[in-house]
This record gives sequence, C-alpha cells and structure tokens, in this order.
Amino acid sequence: VLDGRVAVEVVAGAQGRNGEIKMERRVLGTPRRELMVLMEGGRVRGAETQGGRPGRGWEEAVLEILAPDGFQPESLLYLGGGSGTLGRILSQRFPHAEVRLVEMDEGVMDLARAHFKEWDGWDNRTGAASGVLGGSGGTVAQVVLVDGNALPMLGGCPSVTEAEWRRLASQVGGEGFVVIGALESSESHSAHVTPEALSTLEAGAGTWFARVALYRKDSPGGEVNLLREGKPGPESFLVLSKEGAFPLPPVLSGFSLVEGEGA
Repeated sequence: VLDGRVAVEVVAGAQGRNGEIKMERRVLGTPRRELMVLMEGGRVRGAETQGGRPGRGWEEAVLEILAPDGFQPESLLYLGGGSGTLGRILSQRFPHAEVRLVEMDEGVMDLARAHFKEWDGWDNRTGAASGVLGGSGGTVAQVVLVDGNALPMLGGCPSVTEAEWRRLASQVGGEGFVVIGALESSESHSAHVTPEALSTLEAGAGTWFARVALYRKDSPGGEVNLLREGKPGPESFLVLSKEGAFPLPPVLSGFSLVEGEGA
C-alpha cells in the first residue's frame, strides 16, 4: 500500500518573492518512478527525471512539436523558464539557435542549477522585474514558451492583461508560435481550472492570434501522477499562432487537440 503512494522529500529550500521555493524528490515505489520537482509558492515550476528529461507533460509536448527533423527555429524565448530543463534540451537539439530564458526569481534558478542536470547555458537568462510577460523587452523569437505557473492566476488559470497579450503577440514572428503551458491547478488549491477562466484566456488569445489550439490530457483511472496526485482536473496547454499555417498533430505526448481554429 505504501509503495503505491508518492513519497516526498524536501532536499532544499529558500524564500522567494512569490513564496517558499523548494526542491523536492518525489518517489513512487511500485512501479518505481522518481522526479525532482521545483516548487515556488505552491506551484510546480519545474520537474526532471533522473535522466534529465522534463517531468512536466506540456514540456515533453513542446519537444515533440520541435522534433529534430521538423520545424527548425533560429530563436526561442522561454518566459518563466528558470528551471532550465527545456532550455537545456532545446539548446542541445538546436545548437545554432538562440535560446533565451526569462525568470523573475533568482532562487528558482539557483535551486535548479544545484539539483537539475548540469547546463552551461544559464548566462542566456534575463530578469523580469515587471512581471514574466514584461521582462524580455523587445526580444522577438520564432518560438515563445510561457510557464503558466509563473503568471498571476484567476480561477485556476493564468491571468493575462490586454497589454500583456499585445506584448506577447509582438514577441513572436509571423510564422512562429506561442505555447502557454501548465494550465492546471496549483498545489495550494484543490479546484481545477474553471471552464470560465479557460474561456477567458482563449478569448484573450483569439484577439491577437489567428489560431488558438487547446490540448488536453486526462489521466487514466488508477494511474498515479507524481505532479498531480489527488488533483481532479485535466492538464492542458495552448498553442497560439498568427498565421495558422503551422501544422499541429491531433495528439502530442498524450495530450489531445480538443479545439482547433480560434477567432
């Protein structure tokens, strides 16, 4: 019975600007699984397997979109990418691309550097004193990734102002796309993302992007998720593009495309 429950060990901690920052080791005995999980203010800000792969499903989906034999971006911008996991893998996969990270809290990056897989690309990181969506200045990239758990929340969903949508739309090239991940409940709230909050987020995105695609993943019954144990709602993420020409498969890393063309 005990082997079927997730054991959590806090291996390091610090106080950050958005609450307590913790690095946890989460282990499931049967079948054996282990994740290092980076928490900030009760939200999952990063997760890595023992082999250095992303522990968050939406980040694995990004790697599937950006397969080595597919879209070849020359520049990538990760807003809230302080865990470094996805930035490290993408910089190794596309060595000639510029990969930049934006992170508000130095403590998030410090714990990631100490406990996640080594990477020499931390210097391509900038601060975000005015908020994650305002911290990259005039940077323009072909691919812009956003960790939803690094943003203010409303109804269990990231809250994005009109000015922030305008800035986000200006940061992605015409043939590129934006991924907003971690559309799920935080550790400190039992309620999952409300349909109203998700609809508000999609409507805001539809004002600035020609295509708004929603991917959703429902966990199979009986399966223990090391990041979402006991949470009632499905995981989801958005893919946004201006021209709508970028092909998206119906399934990505267990996520299914449930909505296609946006307004």
